Amino acid sequence: LSIDPTEQDIIDLFEPCGKIEMICLKVNQLRNGHFGHVKFFDTEAVDKATELAGTILKGVPIRMDFAEDKPLEAYRSGKDAKPPVTTRPSDCQTVWIGGLPDDATEDSIRRLFDRCGEIREIRLDASKRSGARFCHVEFVTGEGVDRAVRLSGETLAGSKIRVDYAENRRHDAQRKVGMPPPMGMDFPPGMMPPPGMMPMPPPGMMPMPPHMGMPGMPPPPFGPNGELPPLPRGPP
Repeated sequence: LSIDPTEQDIIDLFEPCGKIEMICLKVNQLRNGHFGHVKFFDTEAVDKATELAGTILKGVPIRMDFAEDKPLEAYRSGKDAKPPVTTRPSDCQTVWIGGLPDDATEDSIRRLFDRCGEIREIRLDASKRSGARFCHVEFVTGEGVDRAVRLSGETLAGSKIRVDYAENRRHDAQRKVGMPPPMGMDFPPGMMPPPGMMPMPPPGMMPMPPHMGMPGMPPPPFGPNGELPPLPRGPP
């Protein structure tokens, strides 16, 4: 390859052949051209890719041949390229991605991780302390997460990224994190509302007057005219 093609150019060229698992693009020793490896999920895609030998890419005909099938980490170098030492929880469908370039967008992240599996959501953010860009990518299946963490050490717009497992985000729109449950509802079995807080009746029922007491509890004593007794006073 010439020095001009990018990883995205390689993806555009070989993606019609089949689903790509990994692209490793490096500069040669003379620093006047590129070489690399493209790893597919299916062997049929490899056969289709070799038929593209001689295709002109950025003004230079490309040469290619079959390569030994190796683990993904064998194509990477550097301590940051090691696969995560953590293991994926059984219900994990989200990855954390750090080391993003400042101009990273949802589209650029999707182009890189879309080959791993169907993406449900991408959430871009930045560290409040350092301003470093990071994001969370949520996949539809856990298999997409497994493939995504293998891309740790890949480059995005010249920046080496780090990928690791992350906690799933709750999608319950009716309950927000940190909000207390409605009064009189969602209390654990056997637990009463806090003192002084009357429970709300079920929908369609009128609230019970205070002088009638609470269900399951004896009614309070009444005065001679039916009034409630005065509240006890503490010491002055």
